Amino acid sequence: MVQSSNQCLTLEEFLALPEGDITYEFVNGEAVPKYKDNEMSPKFFMVRLLVLYLYYCLHGHKQKVEL
Repeated sequence: MVQSSNQCLTLEEFLALPEGDITYEFVNGEAVPKYKDNEMSPKFFMVRLLVLYLYYCLHGHKQKVEL
């Protein structure tokens, strides 16, 4: 998204922007990307954690642990 530094968006203009691969949030009249490229989305992290938890709940009791 390209925007000049001296132009602020109104809420109506922000909501009218087309949707794309990058999610933006409206901050002080600017469309700011929600996540940078090097940051992991919390939603992605929580889904991975939930899948791992469910896997161990369903399959963990079948494995014998020896100390």
